[in-house]
Amino acid sequence: MSFILDIPLLVLLGYISVYLNQKHLHRRSPDSLFLLGAAIMALFLGVSIPLYLNWLPPPNLEPLPLFGPCGDGATFMWNSCLGLGITPTRGLHPIALLLFLSYPLGYLWGVERGRWAFGRRPGQGGIRWMFQMRSEEDFGAHRKY
Repeated sequence: MSFILDIPLLVLLGYISVYLNQKHLHRRSPDSLFLLGAAIMALFLGVSIPLYLNWLPPPNLEPLPLFGPCGDGATFMWNSCLGLGITPTRGLHPIALLLFLSYPLGYLWGVERGRWAFGRRPGQGGIRWMFQMRSEEDFGAHRKY
């Protein structure tokens, strides 16, 4: 979890959440997309905020290629062990707060992209409807005029 990776990951998870809701979860509970989103937000904020406040140790990514030393939690949140050279100071704390507040917006943006692709309701197809293989009966060719 870091500021560089969190927002794109939340957008991707919002997109995937809509797919899972359409295919599997909506039959069990109509509120499943909301519950899934609340769980994802709780997970991301529940790990990222304590990590930024140095209440959790940052992950050790040094053995992996492309990654260097991570430093403390706040340094990891800004640099993602990529060696970007950002030093967290008091001036960056309000920006970090704004980034944490933007997490739900990133997730909701992914949800909207997923609804565009998969439809808003379980019976709708979204944009993927155009690319599905259909038989002639689906187009009304079985009617006699």
